[in-house]
Amino acid sequence: EVPPYSGKSINEVVFGVGFSAPQSVITQKTKDLNTLLAALEKDQFNFNDWIAVGVIKKFFNDFEGARDAWEYVIVLYPKDPLAFENLGNLYAFYLRDNSKAEYNYKKAIENNPLEASFYVTLADFYKTFLSDNSKAIDTILSGLEKIKDINLFLSIAGLYRDIGDKTNAIKYYQEVLKISSNHPGVQEEIDRLK
Repeated sequence: EVPPYSGKSINEVVFGVGFSAPQSVITQKTKDLNTLLAALEKDQFNFNDWIAVGVIKKFFNDFEGARDAWEYVIVLYPKDPLAFENLGNLYAFYLRDNSKAEYNYKKAIENNPLEASFYVTLADFYKTFLSDNSKAIDTILSGLEKIKDINLFLSIAGLYRDIGDKTNAIKYYQEVLKISSNHPGVQEEIDRLK
Protein backbone atom coordinates (compact mmCIF):
# COMPACT_ATOMS: atom_id res chain seq x y z
CA GLU A 1 0.00 0.00 0.00
CA VAL A 2 1.39 3.36 -1.02
CA PRO A 3 -0.24 6.67 -0.21
CA PRO A 4 -1.99 8.40 -3.09
CA TYR A 5 -0.33 11.35 -4.76
CA SER A 6 -1.15 14.51 -2.81
CA GLY A 7 0.98 17.13 -4.58
CA LYS A 8 0.03 19.82 -7.03
CA SER A 9 -2.44 18.65 -9.66
CA ILE A 10 -0.62 16.83 -12.44
CA ASN A 11 -2.28 18.77 -15.26
CA GLU A 12 -2.23 22.15 -13.52
CA VAL A 13 -0.12 24.58 -15.52
CA VAL A 14 1.61 27.18 -13.37
CA PHE A 15 4.05 29.62 -14.93
CA GLY A 16 6.83 30.29 -12.46
CA VAL A 17 8.83 33.48 -12.21
CA GLY A 18 10.73 34.26 -15.40
CA PHE A 19 8.93 31.68 -17.56
CA SER A 20 8.63 32.48 -21.23
CA ALA A 21 7.90 30.26 -24.23
CA PRO A 22 5.98 30.41 -27.51
CA GLN A 23 2.27 29.65 -27.21
CA SER A 24 2.63 26.58 -29.45
CA VAL A 25 5.11 25.07 -26.98
CA ILE A 26 2.89 25.91 -24.00
CA THR A 27 -0.08 24.28 -25.76
CA GLN A 28 1.92 21.10 -26.49
CA LYS A 29 3.32 20.82 -22.97
CA THR A 30 -0.18 21.35 -21.54
CA LYS A 31 -1.48 18.51 -23.75
CA ASP A 32 1.43 16.37 -22.59
CA LEU A 33 0.46 16.95 -18.94
CA ASN A 34 -3.13 15.94 -19.70
CA THR A 35 -1.90 12.79 -21.44
CA LEU A 36 0.32 11.97 -18.46
CA LEU A 37 -2.57 12.53 -16.05
CA ALA A 38 -4.73 10.06 -18.00
CA ALA A 39 -1.91 7.52 -18.08
CA LEU A 40 -1.15 7.87 -14.36
CA GLU A 41 -4.83 7.48 -13.47
CA LYS A 42 -4.58 4.04 -15.11
CA ASP A 43 -1.16 3.17 -13.68
CA GLN A 44 0.09 5.28 -10.79
CA PHE A 45 3.32 3.28 -10.67
CA ASN A 46 4.65 4.36 -14.07
CA PHE A 47 8.09 5.67 -13.20
CA ASN A 48 8.79 7.38 -16.53
CA ASP A 49 5.46 9.22 -16.52
CA TRP A 50 6.11 10.68 -13.06
CA ILE A 51 9.61 11.76 -14.11
CA ALA A 52 8.09 13.38 -17.22
CA VAL A 53 5.52 15.27 -15.13
CA GLY A 54 8.38 16.75 -13.11
CA VAL A 55 10.34 17.64 -16.24
CA ILE A 56 7.36 19.50 -17.74
CA LYS A 57 6.57 21.28 -14.47
CA LYS A 58 10.22 22.34 -14.28
CA PHE A 59 10.02 23.57 -17.88
CA PHE A 60 7.21 25.90 -16.77
CA ASN A 61 9.41 27.07 -13.84
CA ASP A 62 6.85 25.42 -11.54
CA PHE A 63 9.55 24.10 -9.25
CA GLU A 64 7.15 23.10 -6.48
CA GLY A 65 5.15 21.07 -9.00
CA ALA A 66 8.33 19.34 -10.20
CA ARG A 67 9.31 18.68 -6.60
CA ASP A 68 5.92 17.12 -5.84
CA ALA A 69 6.13 14.76 -8.82
CA TRP A 70 9.69 13.66 -8.10
CA GLU A 71 9.08 13.34 -4.36
CA TYR A 72 6.25 10.96 -5.24
CA VAL A 73 8.61 8.92 -7.41
CA ILE A 74 10.74 8.27 -4.33
CA VAL A 75 7.65 7.20 -2.40
CA LEU A 76 6.97 4.65 -5.14
CA TYR A 77 10.61 3.75 -5.85
CA PRO A 78 12.80 4.60 -2.85
CA LYS A 79 15.79 2.74 -4.29
CA ASP A 80 15.86 4.41 -7.70
CA PRO A 81 18.56 7.11 -7.95
CA LEU A 82 17.24 9.26 -10.82
CA ALA A 83 14.50 11.09 -8.90
CA PHE A 84 16.95 11.75 -6.07
CA GLU A 85 19.45 13.31 -8.48
CA ASN A 86 16.68 15.38 -10.09
CA LEU A 87 15.57 16.56 -6.66
CA GLY A 88 19.15 17.39 -5.68
CA ASN A 89 19.47 19.62 -8.74
CA LEU A 90 16.04 21.17 -8.15
CA TYR A 91 16.78 21.97 -4.50
CA ALA A 92 20.27 23.30 -5.28
CA PHE A 93 19.62 25.42 -8.35
CA TYR A 94 15.99 26.45 -8.03
CA LEU A 95 14.53 25.97 -4.56
CA ARG A 96 17.76 27.07 -2.84
CA ASP A 97 17.64 24.49 -0.06
CA ASN A 98 21.20 23.23 0.32
CA SER A 99 20.47 20.68 3.05
CA LYS A 100 17.77 18.99 0.94
CA ALA A 101 20.00 19.18 -2.14
CA GLU A 102 22.85 17.46 -0.32
CA TYR A 103 20.53 14.81 1.13
CA ASN A 104 19.11 13.94 -2.30
CA TYR A 105 22.49 13.85 -4.00
CA LYS A 106 23.77 11.50 -1.30
CA LYS A 107 20.69 9.27 -1.67
CA ALA A 108 21.35 9.01 -5.42
CA ILE A 109 24.87 7.78 -4.63
CA GLU A 110 23.60 5.43 -1.93
CA ASN A 111 21.14 3.91 -4.39
CA ASN A 112 23.72 3.56 -7.18
CA PRO A 113 27.29 3.85 -5.86
CA LEU A 114 28.73 2.83 -9.24
CA GLU A 115 27.43 5.85 -11.19
CA ALA A 116 30.32 8.28 -11.56
CA SER A 117 28.16 11.25 -12.53
CA PHE A 118 26.47 11.24 -9.11
CA TYR A 119 29.83 11.82 -7.38
CA VAL A 120 30.76 14.55 -9.84
CA THR A 121 27.40 16.27 -9.32
CA LEU A 122 27.71 16.16 -5.52
CA ALA A 123 31.31 17.42 -5.70
CA ASP A 124 30.23 20.28 -7.97
CA PHE A 125 27.47 21.10 -5.49
CA TYR A 126 29.97 21.29 -2.62
CA LYS A 127 32.32 23.48 -4.63
CA THR A 128 29.71 25.78 -6.14
CA PHE A 129 27.05 26.13 -3.47
CA LEU A 130 28.98 25.52 -0.25
CA SER A 131 32.44 26.71 -1.34
CA ASP A 132 33.81 23.54 0.25
CA ASN A 133 36.63 22.14 -1.90
CA SER A 134 37.58 19.67 0.83
CA LYS A 135 34.16 17.98 0.73
CA ALA A 136 34.25 18.06 -3.06
CA ILE A 137 37.61 16.27 -3.11
CA ASP A 138 36.50 13.75 -0.47
CA THR A 139 33.40 12.98 -2.56
CA ILE A 140 35.41 12.24 -5.67
CA LEU A 141 37.93 10.17 -3.71
CA SER A 142 35.09 8.09 -2.26
CA GLY A 143 33.85 7.48 -5.80
CA LEU A 144 37.32 6.44 -6.94
CA GLU A 145 37.40 3.86 -4.15
CA LYS A 146 34.47 2.14 -5.90
CA ILE A 147 35.05 2.84 -9.59
CA LYS A 148 37.97 3.97 -11.71
CA ASP A 149 36.11 6.31 -14.03
CA ILE A 150 37.74 8.86 -16.33
CA ASN A 151 35.22 11.53 -15.33
CA LEU A 152 36.13 11.12 -11.66
CA PHE A 153 39.83 11.48 -12.50
CA LEU A 154 39.11 14.58 -14.60
CA SER A 155 36.97 16.05 -11.84
CA ILE A 156 39.49 15.59 -9.06
CA ALA A 157 42.36 16.79 -11.25
CA GLY A 158 40.38 19.95 -11.96
CA LEU A 159 39.58 20.44 -8.29
CA TYR A 160 43.23 20.16 -7.32
CA ARG A 161 44.22 22.49 -10.18
CA ASP A 162 41.69 25.08 -9.04
CA ILE A 163 43.03 25.13 -5.47
CA GLY A 164 46.63 25.38 -6.68
CA ASP A 165 47.73 21.83 -5.79
CA LYS A 166 49.71 21.20 -8.97
CA THR A 167 51.24 17.93 -7.76
CA ASN A 168 47.92 16.20 -7.22
CA ALA A 169 46.39 17.81 -10.31
CA ILE A 170 49.18 16.38 -12.47
CA LYS A 171 48.91 13.00 -10.72
CA TYR A 172 45.22 12.68 -11.57
CA TYR A 173 45.55 14.06 -15.09
CA GLN A 174 48.19 11.35 -15.65
CA GLU A 175 45.60 8.79 -14.49
CA VAL A 176 43.29 10.11 -17.21
CA LEU A 177 46.01 9.51 -19.81
CA LYS A 178 46.42 5.92 -18.60
CA ILE A 179 42.76 5.34 -19.51
CA SER A 180 42.65 7.53 -22.62
CA SER A 181 46.14 8.35 -23.91
CA ASN A 182 44.95 11.08 -26.27
CA HIS A 183 42.23 12.63 -24.13
CA PRO A 184 41.67 16.16 -25.50
CA GLY A 185 43.47 18.90 -23.59
CA VAL A 186 44.87 16.72 -20.80
CA GLN A 187 48.51 16.59 -21.90
CA GLU A 188 48.37 20.34 -22.52
CA GLU A 189 47.02 20.89 -19.02
CA ILE A 190 49.82 18.76 -17.53
CA ASP A 191 52.42 20.73 -19.50
CA ARG A 192 50.89 24.02 -18.37
CA LEU A 193 50.92 22.93 -14.71
CA LYS A 194 54.57 21.86 -14.92
